[in-house]
Amino acid sequence: LRTQSDQGGAKLLLQLPDGRRIETVIIAAPRAPGAAATICVSSQGGCAMACRFCDTGLLGGALGQSLGLPTWAILEQVLQAEAFIQRQG
Repeated sequence: LRTQSDQGGAKLLLQLPDGRRIETVIIAAPRAPGAAATICVSSQGGCAMACRFCDTGLLGGALGQSLGLPTWAILEQVLQAEAFIQRQG
């Protein structure tokens, strides 16, 4: 876990076996029955989108590098985010 907001969102920092770090952002849902959180996963190690809330994008945009992630790395982000959401109750 890297940071967590007061509203229940979070930024998870994951390190890949090759040493690259990628970030997964959890955007909290309104506290209402049936509401779902939004999970923003990285599909690249470095990204030209440079979203202000995502360190992966900011770093990738600054360096001009982006390397596509394997399917397992994208899926791992979803699983880690889901586990975090479940722990938060």
